[in-house]
Amino acid sequence: MFKNIDNVTMRFITREDKPIIYKAIDENRDFLGVYVDFIKDITEKDFDSLIKNWEAIQILGRGFQVGLFENDEYIGQCNVSIDTYDNRGEIGYWLVKGATGKGIMTRAVEQLTSFIFRFHDLNKITIKCVDTNEKSLAIPKRLGFIYEGTLREHQKINGVYRDLQVFSKLRREWEID
Repeated sequence: MFKNIDNVTMRFITREDKPIIYKAIDENRDFLGVYVDFIKDITEKDFDSLIKNWEAIQILGRGFQVGLFENDEYIGQCNVSIDTYDNRGEIGYWLVKGATGKGIMTRAVEQLTSFIFRFHDLNKITIKCVDTNEKSLAIPKRLGFIYEGTLREHQKINGVYRDLQVFSKLRREWEID
């Protein structure tokens, strides 16, 4: 379904992936927790509930999770939320520390964008990034997403309200690319 990115496999997450995902999160809590608040404190029991929630969302057609795997290691994730009423979606993503700076996530988000527009008949895809996360902000810019604005103090991370920059791509813009 998705093309490999160098030696990275990109595929839908299943319940069987739970141990390897949790291991990656556990080993990267400090790095990931700077921008992904729940990661700092998530327990294995909490993670069981989260995986069940992801499965329910996928069954309902409201989104899905895609994992990035390199040599039997879990290195990152893309999550997609889908609003079928307004025909729009949102992509979120993260990578473990050792996988950043290689262009992996840019290529993963590019594939995911094409997949969403092809198979989910959406009109718009958005990406929201914490305004200080330069690596995350670079991805939508590289992929031709348009900056829409800043959601002020929109997300609480580690007890601090953070601004999120919003980028989007419309179906007609993707079709031109």
